[in-house]
Amino acid sequence: MPTGPIRRFWQELREWVGESAVLRPERPYAETLSAISEMEPALASASDAELGEHARRVRDAIGGGAGPEARLVEWDALVREVASRRIGLRAHGEQILAAIVLSGRRLVEMPTGEGKTLVAVFPASLSAASGKGVHILTFNDYLARRDAEWMGPIYRALGISVGFVHQETGCRS
Repeated sequence: MPTGPIRRFWQELREWVGESAVLRPERPYAETLSAISEMEPALASASDAELGEHARRVRDAIGGGAGPEARLVEWDALVREVASRRIGLRAHGEQILAAIVLSGRRLVEMPTGEGKTLVAVFPASLSAASGKGVHILTFNDYLARRDAEWMGPIYRALGISVGFVHQETGCRS
C-alpha cells in the first residue's frame, strides 16, 4: 500500500465516492456482459432502420419510468452494434465491462489506447436516453472536437445529439 500523500489521496477518494466505487469489475458483471453478448446475433441481423426504431423504443421505455438500469443490457448491446456499423469499432469485453461499471456511477481506470473514448459512449448515451444532459470532459479542445466528431455517428444513430465546447465557443443568449 502506498504511503504518504498518495495513500491519503486514495483514502480521501474512497471516502468521497464510497468504498464500493473502487473494485475489480470482472466477477460482479460477468452475467451482465454475457447477457449483452447473447443479444448480438439478433441485433447483427437487424437493419439500420430497425436498430434506430429499437433505440427509440428503449429511450421511450427509459423515459416512461423503466429507468436506465433496467435497460442497460439491451442498450449496451445496441450501442455495441451501432458502433460497429457506424464507425467500424466493436467494443471488446473489457470495454463493455468498463462501460457497465461507469453506468453504475463507479470509477474506471484505463491506460492510453484502451478505448476510453468508445467506452464513454455507452454510459453517456444511456444517461442521455433518460432525458438527462451529459457532459464528457476531455483535456483539450483538439480532443473535444475529435471525440465529438468521431463518436457523433453513434450518438446520432441512437437519436441523441452531440456537440463540443472549445475556448472560442460563445454563450448563447
